[in-house]
Amino acid sequence: MKASVTATWIRSNIRLFALLTIISMLPILCFAQPSNLVTAPVNPASRIALQGQRPTWAVPENDQSPVAGDTLLEHLTLVLKRSPRQQKALEKFLQQLQDPASPNYHHWLTPVQFGKRFGAPQHDIDAVSGWLLSRGLRVNGVANNRVMVDFSGEAAQVGAAFATELRHYVVNGEQRMGAADDPHIPAALSGVIQSISGLYTVNDHPFNGMEQVQEIGRAHV
Repeated sequence: MKASVTATWIRSNIRLFALLTIISMLPILCFAQPSNLVTAPVNPASRIALQGQRPTWAVPENDQSPVAGDTLLEHLTLVLKRSPRQQKALEKFLQQLQDPASPNYHHWLTPVQFGKRFGAPQHDIDAVSGWLLSRGLRVNGVANNRVMVDFSGEAAQVGAAFATELRHYVVNGEQRMGAADDPHIPAALSGVIQSISGLYTVNDHPFNGMEQVQEIGRAHV
């Protein structure tokens, strides 16, 4: 009888231990690393256009001159995409933040926590950074939210990397800089790159938005 009771007690405790182990792993399982959006080797010869990145005023009738090739463009930004699963999870989390009945009510995340849950995986960040470096550009850093890659380079390098030319335009007497064509990126990175910030300006002081990017960098990098 004692042996039977002991065996039953052992089995019960094994089940309890297994249950507690699963429960303890739930946060890890729920917030596992996002799946990679870059699934093929980066081939610079295979490119795809990023639509909507060229300003409407960058047209031949406003064209003035090319931007000097050695002009330094600082703190340009690649904005990265989330997977549909991540986006859905983010939208749900944002709703829960405002729901008093939710355990996530006002459970604000730090930029690092946000990046781990809703940012790009390291594999994709490495692929994007590696491509930028291969084009002679400098990667200044990745925001802790893991959705922005800050980079710099000379105008000629930037133009070559994105298969476009940076030119000066005059609009209503104001000099602006912009890309002559929609920028192109490697097709292998099209699943993770959403947009580029910094390829055009709205005045004669280059790189409009640089201060905003730097502030974001100080907050999140």
